[in-house]
Amino acid sequence: MASLYMTSALIYQNVITHNNFRLPSFICRSMTKMTPDNVSVDVRRRRSGNYQPSPWDHSYLLSINNKYAKDQEKVIARDSLKEKVRKMLGAETRSRLEQLELIDDLQKLGISYHFEVEINNILMEFHHQNGRSIRKYDKEEDLHATSLEIRLLRQHGFHVSEASYLSTKSDTKLREVIRPFATEQIRKFVDSGHDGETCNLEVREKAIHALEMPYHWRMRRLETRWYIAVYEKKHDMNIVLLEFAKIDFNIVQIAHQEDLKYVSSWDVNRLDELPEYMSLSQHRQEIVRCAATILRLANDLGTSPDELARGDVLKSAQCYMHETGASEEEAHAHVQQMIRDTWDEMNSETKTARTSSLLSRGFVEAAVNLARMSQCMYQYGDGHGCPDKAKTVERVMSLLVNPVPLDGLN
Repeated sequence: MASLYMTSALIYQNVITHNNFRLPSFICRSMTKMTPDNVSVDVRRRRSGNYQPSPWDHSYLLSINNKYAKDQEKVIARDSLKEKVRKMLGAETRSRLEQLELIDDLQKLGISYHFEVEINNILMEFHHQNGRSIRKYDKEEDLHATSLEIRLLRQHGFHVSEASYLSTKSDTKLREVIRPFATEQIRKFVDSGHDGETCNLEVREKAIHALEMPYHWRMRRLETRWYIAVYEKKHDMNIVLLEFAKIDFNIVQIAHQEDLKYVSSWDVNRLDELPEYMSLSQHRQEIVRCAATILRLANDLGTSPDELARGDVLKSAQCYMHETGASEEEAHAHVQQMIRDTWDEMNSETKTARTSSLLSRGFVEAAVNLARMSQCMYQYGDGHGCPDKAKTVERVMSLLVNPVPLDGLN
């Protein structure tokens, strides 16, 4: 885990300086001359960014103590719950919709990695049934079941119809018609309020969350922490899944804490001594370029107000304003569209990597996670330079420091 994060950072550092790298759509000519001829500039003096001191120093990371770290009973309980869930997946009495919803819950609760073989077999059977047109339809064959099946199949690399926010650059109709229509309908549902029924409150909470940022763009472990809290309030939640997800989250968190302690002791001045398998930045990959572009653009949107106030160079939105005469709002919308377009490119590269690329699954997932991290880091502003204002501290604490409470669990 630690090596993946470290490698991603190295990859990004190299990609943005590669000779063949091109940021699409515009070039800021207004940046070619920023200083009058009669002004003397001391190029040796580096301007201070006045960044806040990091709350995550080496001593703090070493002091993190998880109260569940030595609780072997929880490990035993997790293994027992895992077998119960495995039987649930294999139950022949479950309908198609029940199986799809179970797989979706397992993914969002962060525990699907325990059942990759079983899930793939189920989805493969659904895919084969679609191809042979032998499915038995019943009353549950509704729009929800169909759309959920399409999304899950596409997430797992099966060739099926377009799924919103899992689109590729060739899915023109989805990008131009279906996605805007779906977004508008969800927004209308949220704005219309609700009738107070529990199920409608649950759906509305998920709809608001989806409008803020698509699921596919979100950091998986942060999304897991959020979904555990949402699932616990669900009127038909499964207590076995809930207990399993809570215990497993804390066990994985312990592993992440150990990774952090190792990473914090690394010396950045010794990057040249990394073994060859960690020097992936020397080989440019298109999926890495996509991740780096999303990081660059998300960073510009989140940090430009503070950085421009300090006298930094213009960012992508300001460049677009200078080149086209667009308003600030229009420029931000343009950059956001560039991010969506780059995600479509990344989805294409991910799909290709699953079927014909020599890239490993772990490498592809690390590249996608770099893009997800950047969307998270700069979602509410400068998550790196002003972590308190941008919710970074809150998110780091929930992800890496504070375990999920297990009060009331057996």
